[in-house]
Amino acid sequence: MKLFKKLLKWSKITVISLLLVIAFAYLVIYILSQQRIQKKYSYTDTAINIPTDSLSIAKGKHLYKIRSCQDCHGEKGEGRLFMDDKMLMQLTAPNLTKGNSGIADFKTIDWLRVLRHGVDKNGRSLYMMPSHEVTNLTNEDLANLIAYCNQLEPVTTSQEKLHSIGPIGRLLMVMNQVTVLLAEKIDHSAIHTEKLEEKTGVAYG
Repeated sequence: MKLFKKLLKWSKITVISLLLVIAFAYLVIYILSQQRIQKKYSYTDTAINIPTDSLSIAKGKHLYKIRSCQDCHGEKGEGRLFMDDKMLMQLTAPNLTKGNSGIADFKTIDWLRVLRHGVDKNGRSLYMMPSHEVTNLTNEDLANLIAYCNQLEPVTTSQEKLHSIGPIGRLLMVMNQVTVLLAEKIDHSAIHTEKLEEKTGVAYG
């Protein structure tokens, strides 16, 4: 009986110790991940003119497709639920139209901030926004892409706006097994060219 009580006592101590270790480990993971999430990025952008002609908008539509913008934001820019796993990540790709989203108030400077730098209005990295694949577009191509987004037909949606990283997601982020904060991969001081040599067909993508 005494032996059983001792075993029970040590079992409780072992379980409590293990829980404390797990709690401490997650605290470290949370702090490390939060430091990266809260990091602010500084940059300086040169203003670009956004065209309104049909040819530029058509080129922007082409870029919207080949850059896979529609995969996350939808063919009409209506946005969609990108991921819904509380342990990994809960994330909604926003509505890009002037329907019921904050995009309605977007100015050119906001488009540049998101597309070229992948950061929110506070300078912090957006989640899973692949701006590192868009930032190297010429000013002309980027202007065409923005022109296309500006003229999207308004779509009103009732989707819930999710924006959080779960414990497993934070662990994978700290271990660099998944890239959540893509602003980390961007050279925010890079100088961008004005215009690319005219290409058509396969060369254009």
